Amino acid sequence: LEAVCRQWRSLEFLPEVLRSNRSLVLAAVRCKPKAAELASPGLRACPGFEAHVTWAKAQLHRPLTYEGECLRLVGFCNDWRTSDCELRFQRLAGPALGFQGIGSDGGGGRDSCVHRLTAKLTDGCLSFQVISCARLFSVRVAPVNAGPDGFFRLRPGDRSAVKAVVSDDRYFHGCNFYIDECAGALVSIYVELQQGTPASKNRIEASALAGAIHGVAVWYVLEEEGSASIHVPCLQQAQGRQKPQRPHNASGKRGQTADTAHLAEGGQDGLIFEAGGRELEIVVDADKSHRFEALVAEAKALSKATFGKRFRVSELGGALHLTLLVTRHGRTALGFCL
Repeated sequence: LEAVCRQWRSLEFLPEVLRSNRSLVLAAVRCKPKAAELASPGLRACPGFEAHVTWAKAQLHRPLTYEGECLRLVGFCNDWRTSDCELRFQRLAGPALGFQGIGSDGGGGRDSCVHRLTAKLTDGCLSFQVISCARLFSVRVAPVNAGPDGFFRLRPGDRSAVKAVVSDDRYFHGCNFYIDECAGALVSIYVELQQGTPASKNRIEASALAGAIHGVAVWYVLEEEGSASIHVPCLQQAQGRQKPQRPHNASGKRGQTADTAHLAEGGQDGLIFEAGGRELEIVVDADKSHRFEALVAEAKALSKATFGKRFRVSELGGALHLTLLVTRHGRTALGFCL
């Protein structure tokens, strides 16, 4: 499957028993419609084969989603190679396995897939992304919203330390999950994905849809030395190799973000309160100030994801204005009301 997804022509050189595998052939057709010609004569003669091919061709024009395929870690430790077998995650059996006692806030679901990779960090640090073994960087798991120090820093056992998103290969170059432990640390990295999770198309949409609530989570746990029952890869990355990220503004370019520091002060901008262990703020009339452009853009992405249509700021006015629910300090828009 991985071979035909990477290069559909490889189907031609497989034995007939594999070219008779409908799932394998349709995977190649989804990459290139003419791959149907490489199916075995017996499969092409099967009733309904043409209908399946028509369906597979239609998938070419639909948004990419995670479909339960295997995952692989890439990073500075392997020069971002996409073919290292030892960095392939192990998919854990059982729909809920990995969510009882792993991660500080639970999680999981019936359609969730949990993947694990155990490795030894020679220098204690690791920068990485997670990619689809079949579709490579076209379906990657990347972090969203760096911390104050500019790093997407994971914390052991905390599934919500860094929000994650499934995206394509255009928007998250250089955005890497970051682990910083003692030299020689043994860690197990977990990735949770819900099948059908769509790949976001821009940074604003990614920020709005990121996190475990939308079926994506990445975290790690520290393992006791000697607890791994099999050989684990040793990953080496020099300290200081990962540089901090500058924030991105609403246009997706690195630079100064919207001035949202005043949100933490409350006062005229909004009402600060606590819910679910987090400090949140309600910001009224957000459409009236240029300071909130980035947050308004996130609210538009939420509108598109929820209702299939973005609202227009130009349509607001009179008695109709925009109110936002944001995290304190205005880092992320969580909801909106018109």
